[in-house]
Amino acid sequence: NLGYGSVDVTMPGGGIASGAKIGLHTFFSAGVYNVKDFGAVGDSTDDAASIQAAITAITALPRGGTLYFPPGRYLVGTNLTVDMLKFTAGGDGGFALCGAGPLVSKLIFAPTTGNAIRFHHSGSAAYNYATVRDLGLTRASEDSNTAVGLRFDAASAQNAWCVVENVQITRFQTCLYATRMQHAMFVNLDIRTGPTNANAIGLMRLCRHTDAAPSRWITDLRRAANFEFNGLPIRAIALSSLQ
Repeated sequence: NLGYGSVDVTMPGGGIASGAKIGLHTFFSAGVYNVKDFGAVGDSTDDAASIQAAITAITALPRGGTLYFPPGRYLVGTNLTVDMLKFTAGGDGGFALCGAGPLVSKLIFAPTTGNAIRFHHSGSAAYNYATVRDLGLTRASEDSNTAVGLRFDAASAQNAWCVVENVQITRFQTCLYATRMQHAMFVNLDIRTGPTNANAIGLMRLCRHTDAAPSRWITDLRRAANFEFNGLPIRAIALSSLQ
């Protein structure tokens, strides 16, 4: 019986047998996990605890994996953190957040401050292979806020081989904030802010150091193409990053 939760089955010889339904991740490739198997609903119920539990469980695996969001509207009442502790430079494995497309798999955040999704390394080292693909990230209301939509942090060395592809990020003060990146790929992004966000000072910041001087802006992106920007102009980004 496919789906989520439990099921009662009437046995041929009489009686009732109870058990768990088969999670859809059973039919995915190895290392791909369905967020609904962790309790997420995707119908505008607060799924923050289930999503964070899934992230924590998958990033604890030796090679990580992919957390898949089927079509739905996932309300997220608290910000999410991805600790890339196991995926340091020179190692293998990684972690990905993926959906069925940015218009059908949407994460809707309630907080007005902080980082909606933050990739970081709790050991203050560089990490590899962080991916966000085919998702929509937005806020629950188009009000004034100081939140960051998607953030990639590193405390010392540069992160490598991180990918953001086919993603829509809207209604945040800063939609995408990536620091200390090399060989990164940012492709097919729709980034915009709401007209009522009085605090929206910049849509996107890509730099090697947090709030770094222009001389330290990224100049070695592996690929950056097909951006769509709506609303305020980009600030704190080197034009050479988009060549």
